[in-house]
Amino acid sequence: MKKIILAMIVTMVASFAHAEEAKKDIKKELSEINGKINTELGHAADKIEEARVKVKAKAKAKAKKTEK
Repeated sequence: MKKIILAMIVTMVASFAHAEEAKKDIKKELSEINGKINTELGHAADKIEEARVKVKAKAKAKAKKTEK
C-alpha cells in the first residue's frame, strides 16, 4: 500500500513538473506572438499616418486650386 501511495505522489510531482514546463513554453510562445502583433500594429499605424498626411496634402492642394 505504501508503494502505491509513493508511486501516486511521484506521478503527481512529475505531472506538476511537466505542467510547469509546458506553462513556461506557452508563456514564451505567447510573448513571441505578442511581439509580432505589436510589430504589425506599428506598421499599420505608420501606413495609416502616411495615408492621413497624403490625404491632408491633397485636400490643401485642392483648396488652393478652388481659391484661384
